[in-house]
Amino acid sequence: MARPHHYQFAHQDLPAHFFNNSAHFLKLLDEDGKLFLHYLWSKTAERCEQNQRLDYELTYEKKRHKKFNLFILGLPEAIEVTEVHFILMASDGRKHFYYTLEFGKGLSEEAADLSIHCAWTAKGTHENFGELKNPNLEGFVSACTQLIDKK
Repeated sequence: MARPHHYQFAHQDLPAHFFNNSAHFLKLLDEDGKLFLHYLWSKTAERCEQNQRLDYELTYEKKRHKKFNLFILGLPEAIEVTEVHFILMASDGRKHFYYTLEFGKGLSEEAADLSIHCAWTAKGTHENFGELKNPNLEGFVSACTQLIDKK
């Protein structure tokens, strides 16, 4: 079972903040992303039981892809199914995308761990693009930008 702090932040709180007022969210992220993310991570922690809180400094970097700003986050190591390795938020000011690379398991006990490329939409829909064969940061960013280029 996914750790509540990890899951709530990546699958509920962060996408809700991102899609609720994208322009304001991205302005705060752009001005001082590290501080802003620390604040959001802490707010999620406050709603978790004391023993469920994760003490972790999120990693963050900003890149550019064509007309899109990309904001890439690293989370605590994903060790349970549905926990997230990385998040990529993309915006060109009009279109906004929220992608995740999630930890998964095969159906059998012997099956290798999987990395599943997913997304959340502004309507709260979870999309699954399947297993990412190159589950490192570069592979994830590449897969995300390929999806962005198709939209």
